[in-house]
Amino acid sequence: MRALKDLIDELPPELQQEVRDFVEFLLEKRVAKPKAKKGELKFDW
Repeated sequence: MRALKDLIDELPPELQQEVRDFVEFLLEKRVAKPKAKKGELKFDW
């Protein structure tokens, strides 16, 4: 199996940018959001 970097390197620059954007999105989504302490109100609406 080829390395992910090798596969990405074969893509044209505009598709490489799309891959980069998607990976950044996944990393941001993975970051845990701080949880409210017990009794605190959440303003997540």
